[in-house]
Amino acid sequence: MHDKIFKNYSSLSNDKLEEFARELGLNMPRFEQDRNDSSSKQHLQHDLQNGVAAGVRGTPTIFINGRLLHMRSLAGFRKIIDSELRKINEGVKK
Repeated sequence: MHDKIFKNYSSLSNDKLEEFARELGLNMPRFEQDRNDSSSKQHLQHDLQNGVAAGVRGTPTIFINGRLLHMRSLAGFRKIIDSELRKINEGVKK
């Protein structure tokens, strides 16, 4: 389901989600029950709020050691990872 949602993210609707669930052979009564469950909705709302507070604006969003990765290139990864490793090494030397 995850793959179908991400592949078709620009055209999602309730009907589309139901279509995917049927294609995947999901238990439809259970799917509807879970999708309409208030505790599930609260959990999703909580996750959404946490994401917004952390600076997530879309997917994928990458954090390394709690730091938001802005440059999603090999050089960007290297820069932030090297910075985090320096912090660790400095802490070990003390």
